[in-house]
Amino acid sequence: MKGVKLVMFDLSVSHDPSVVVTISWYHANNLINTTVNDNFILYENGSLGISEVNRELAGAYRCEIMSEVGDDNAEAMLTVQGHYYIILYK
Repeated sequence: MKGVKLVMFDLSVSHDPSVVVTISWYHANNLINTTVNDNFILYENGSLGISEVNRELAGAYRCEIMSEVGDDNAEAMLTVQGHYYIILYK
């Protein structure tokens, strides 16, 4: 089965530019390392791209945003059915 070319988890973070913000993405509670896994692309704005989507990449995704002034997170579920995918945000 050939996967969907690209799925995006868009991220928009508003903060004072003087505050350092760290963004981490997790799949199935495992930290995503974009230097080791070619399926994941971390964009400069913090959005996550998933290329060549297949059933192995389905599951829970979590984004954690951390800074000296506070932390936040968001979760989404990626479901892959055949050649189609569904993204559910929590």
